[in-house]
Amino acid sequence: MKGYIICATQRSGSTMLCDDLKSTKIAGLPKEYFNKPMKKLKEQANADGKVFLDSLFESASTENGVVGIKVMSNQINRIGEVVKIIFPEYADMKPDEAFFKYFKDFKFVYLKRKNVVKQAVSRFIARGTGVYHLRGKKELPENYGSEVEYNYEELAKEAKKIRRENVKWRKYFKLFDVNFYELEYEKIANNTKYVPDLLQFLEIEGGYEKKPRKTKKVANELADSFVAKYKEDKEKNKGSEGSDEAE
Repeated sequence: MKGYIICATQRSGSTMLCDDLKSTKIAGLPKEYFNKPMKKLKEQANADGKVFLDSLFESASTENGVVGIKVMSNQINRIGEVVKIIFPEYADMKPDEAFFKYFKDFKFVYLKRKNVVKQAVSRFIARGTGVYHLRGKKELPENYGSEVEYNYEELAKEAKKIRRENVKWRKYFKLFDVNFYELEYEKIANNTKYVPDLLQFLEIEGGYEKKPRKTKKVANELADSFVAKYKEDKEKNKGSEGSDEAE
């Protein structure tokens, strides 16, 4: 089976990346297939785990058999637990080890967002509005985000959480000797020129029709004002926070 894992953090541009790969029609159908409560995943694994995984891989595949799956850092252990339940040879492993050993033949693509503050603001506003993605002809309403109030403490917590998630991915890559392809959101947000090189790394052959990107940025002046206000407040609390860039 030829497949890959998109290693991401929330609001890092992973939906955009997945849509770019889906649009090729030769690079799988990546999304968060394991984004379910642990209890539900265990029930499916215990009921008929191999059928569950086969069905999942089929849903994640394009006609050429390539499988694409998106995984957040907080999902590694739950996926590992599923693997341990289904396959006896992984039962004595730790969940993270089971995850990386099971997917050892998959390629890994690590997506990070350099500006952690903008990512934190994006999470904060998305959570407050319930609007996470924008595609096609849809546009943001003029009053988008007006119900969300700025909160420095919450944004600082979110930025710290993002830094930890990025560190977690890198620690796993080092621990399990993972050869990964790194993408930076800021370098791919406005173009799809990166796709051919990525397909080459994934060893996916075949031509594809280049199509206009349907995924749109979910951002407005409110997000910019939150970022500016956060930087001002951070300067007042200088020394208490980490870098605004991903680790």
